[in-house]
Amino acid sequence: MLASATNAYAPAPPGAGHRMARGFLRACALLLALSLQSHASDFRGLGGALLEDRPLTLEDAIGLALQANHHQLELVDQVEIAEIDYASARAAYKTKFMATSRSDVRSGAELGSYSGLYLKKRNVSGSALSAGLYNSDFGDRSLSELRFTYTLPFFRDKYTEGQLALTRADIEYVRRQNILRIGQQELARQVTSHYYDLIIAQDKERIALAQRDIAASIQKATRIRHRAGKLSEMDLSRAELRYLNAEQAAEVAAFQRELAADNLKLMLGMGVDTYLAIDPDPQVRFDETLMHMPTQVLEETALNNRIEIQGKRDELDMARKKLGNFSDNKLPQIDIDVHYSLVGEGEDADDSFSLDDQKWGIGFSMDTDFAGTERKSRRRKLYLLYQSHQRELEHITKRTRIAVRSAQFEAQRNLRQLELSAREHELARRQLEQAQILYDNDRLNRVELLESENQLHEVEHRHLVARVNYILANMELSLASGQYESLWGS
Repeated sequence: MLASATNAYAPAPPGAGHRMARGFLRACALLLALSLQSHASDFRGLGGALLEDRPLTLEDAIGLALQANHHQLELVDQVEIAEIDYASARAAYKTKFMATSRSDVRSGAELGSYSGLYLKKRNVSGSALSAGLYNSDFGDRSLSELRFTYTLPFFRDKYTEGQLALTRADIEYVRRQNILRIGQQELARQVTSHYYDLIIAQDKERIALAQRDIAASIQKATRIRHRAGKLSEMDLSRAELRYLNAEQAAEVAAFQRELAADNLKLMLGMGVDTYLAIDPDPQVRFDETLMHMPTQVLEETALNNRIEIQGKRDELDMARKKLGNFSDNKLPQIDIDVHYSLVGEGEDADDSFSLDDQKWGIGFSMDTDFAGTERKSRRRKLYLLYQSHQRELEHITKRTRIAVRSAQFEAQRNLRQLELSAREHELARRQLEQAQILYDNDRLNRVELLESENQLHEVEHRHLVARVNYILANMELSLASGQYESLWGS
């Protein structure tokens, strides 16, 4: 039975992506795989279990796919790439160590040198702090200075190239995390669908083999009656043709079963030559009351719970927050520097390290594009990014409403089909029982009894298909309406 994982699917709050532990992303698929099981499984021993011919349960299949599916691993890699890009964008605001040195020659053959060692930290707010030791030595004079500087920005431009790059990297990182969560949910759905496809293919092969055996028995009985003069040559030809068709159908069913198994192995990241045995009757839990709920309630629940919608809202909120207000202030950015220095002078470098003086100072710098073209261009880029997220949210909202309505209708339709199939199955079973009684009383021949048995096999297969379609339709409704806990628990 599919197990609890509501928290595993919960989207990250706006801006929370870069606060996650660094190792989380690589382990994300594994953690979700474990949470999708009702009881914790050791997936490292799964390969050995397969070699021991233990049936692969649906829970194991989902967990294995979350670890080995090629598309899932690509999503994990893309999240890590986005994390690296975000870290690179933030690198501009990390503390940096710098060193400088130069030599000069004055007329008169006087040699001089200048050197400095300092640390500098620039903040996202635009402020900066630096501390450094500087020494200049020229002729018989040496000057050393321990300087501390704090820079405070005024009329700061929020749309500098570095800040814009950081904003876009932050949004992309959160977006990739949401895509990963959506991919995990979609992968679980696809694995479930392929798992049931294999179950249906196996049952179809069973029916085809049974029909081949029935056709062989009918052919044998027809030959006996033909030799007795009770059936014509035409009847015998029909029986032989029926057997040949049944034999070909059995071969096709066997190939389709192998193809379904290969598709499931591909989804699970397994080799096509790997032995695979599955549980023929997996139990999937879902809430059957969803199909009877008002459509509007399901739509609102979907808009509140769907991972992709929550993720898109997070991206939109982040873009709006980064965009801020559109102030028309055209004043240039001004940086005020306040610095404090401990100064030492002497005839050589050793002498200069004794404290002789203290200095306070204030500096002023301005850097601007008077036409404002560059700033407007950068701000426009951010606004276009915001508009793009807004349009995507509107589109996905409309698409979600349509998906909920369609999924609810399909669940209701498949329920009616399952009920009709159950009645048909019961009727076919009773007909076979009556045919057996008539045959035992010599009121029905062997061929007619086999025809009733063949009909029951076909009805059983249709009933299995109807039951699988009903399960998948309800699972689709749960996913479309964002009712993940109805599948994987709370």
